[in-house]
Amino acid sequence: MLHAFGALAILCGLVVWVRSPTPGTGRLLMICGAAFHLGDLRASHHLALFAIGYCLAYLWTAVLGHLVLALPDGRLTDRPSRILAAAGYVGAAGTQIGRYVAESPRPPWWWDMTPGPNTVWAQAGSWVYIGLTVAVLAVVARRWASSTRLRRRHATAMWVAAAVAGVGGTAAATAGAFGAPVRVRVAILLAALAVDLLVIPLVAVARLVQLEIAQGRAARAVLRVEQGNPHLPPQRLQQVLADALGDPTLTLVHPSGRADGTRPRPQRPPSGRAVTGVRRRGALIALVEHDEALAAQRPLAEAAVGVAGLAIDNARLYAAQQAQLEELRRSRERISTAAYEERHRIQRDLHDGAQQELYTVLLLLDVARHALTGTPDPAAAGATVERAHRMLGEAIAGLRDLTEGIYPTDLVAHGLAAAVDRLADSAPVPLHAEIPPCRWPRHIELTAYFLIVEALTNAYKHADARRVGLTVRPVDGGVVIEISDDGRGGASAGPGSGLSGLHDRLAAVGGTMTVTSPAGCGTRLTALLPVEDPCA
Repeated sequence: MLHAFGALAILCGLVVWVRSPTPGTGRLLMICGAAFHLGDLRASHHLALFAIGYCLAYLWTAVLGHLVLALPDGRLTDRPSRILAAAGYVGAAGTQIGRYVAESPRPPWWWDMTPGPNTVWAQAGSWVYIGLTVAVLAVVARRWASSTRLRRRHATAMWVAAAVAGVGGTAAATAGAFGAPVRVRVAILLAALAVDLLVIPLVAVARLVQLEIAQGRAARAVLRVEQGNPHLPPQRLQQVLADALGDPTLTLVHPSGRADGTRPRPQRPPSGRAVTGVRRRGALIALVEHDEALAAQRPLAEAAVGVAGLAIDNARLYAAQQAQLEELRRSRERISTAAYEERHRIQRDLHDGAQQELYTVLLLLDVARHALTGTPDPAAAGATVERAHRMLGEAIAGLRDLTEGIYPTDLVAHGLAAAVDRLADSAPVPLHAEIPPCRWPRHIELTAYFLIVEALTNAYKHADARRVGLTVRPVDGGVVIEISDDGRGGASAGPGSGLSGLHDRLAAVGGTMTVTSPAGCGTRLTALLPVEDPCA
């Protein structure tokens, strides 16, 4: 039974050392188990080995006290704990050394026997052990009362095991201090160790179950709230995670410190705190600042970070989707407004141009008719008809120009290359175009044509360009249009600008556009129009 306790402590310590992010606890537990077996050296007939075993037989109790004081991360974080741990080592070894020098025991010894009477040194060792154990248990009780639920969940297994060993050891030491028979002392110690042999595995299993429950609770809590609100605000997600993990101090932090509702990114977490990165698809999207004890509960931490990453990613995707829908709504509104204004312009042009000219032709023909039906004046009638003919030709030319602006004839009949060639002949600035002589769907050609027209107009009216380059090339799944000029640059797609209108026109056919326009270095516009069929 006694050897089983030491072996179990070494085994549990090895598991904690290898698997826990706080290996200090595992190392101390392994040292405690190994130190427990130093007492076996008392069974040796070799005087030096016997002396070592005798003087260090109870060193394991000091290591156990050190371990308890160092929970949950295996470090002594305050001065009183360091002093108490040092006193434990001095007391465990010092009293045995004094007893060895004063009593000169002879080998061999066993765990279940002791020589001679209950001496002063034996009583002193018992009372020192009792005092130190009570002090350590008092520290444990105070920490338990002041700890968060998260730290209690992490340290419960070791605290319970240490408390059981401490109470059992104190009972055995008390019995020894009052001169109880050795059999009674050994029986008490065996009972305490037997309880520990049962408590440690049971509490460890309970901790694993508790971690699984906590993981599920964290996931369910976040997902339940997220289902009710796909656009989960950072503040709400932070509160849900804090409640689910039992860490009210948990803080969700955007890495750049610019997210609404979050604090700036901490440069270094304070003592007792840790920061865990939340990543999605390899990118850091947030930081979770939390109690350091959570880092030691790796499954729970991974579950919480994973669920937080999923919720943040979903919220970002939802926000992006809503922004796209809002931009689509605004784009459609701008397109509708532009279409209305274009119809109004066509109506005004027809009214002020061709309609007035046709009305004038009608009046001239009426004058010519009166010149022929009244007192005949063929010369006057002929001059009037000739004037009406000339104005009718001007009206037809105006209508042709107007219809060319709506849908160019060359574009319909011969394609984009032919339409741009004709456009280049009357362009206000030299246009160097490279366009393959193939055809694309009508809506793609029309969008590309008016994109080129608008770019030429901007280069002439706003950029003071002296030359414009145009390249149209088919790519896999679309057609790319690049338009560049050598003007003043500095163009921006602000509300109501020509570039904003182009963006709306391209968005209507599923296209995209990028504009590079550094001040003083010209403007480059690149548009991608999706086309399923290759260039015909």
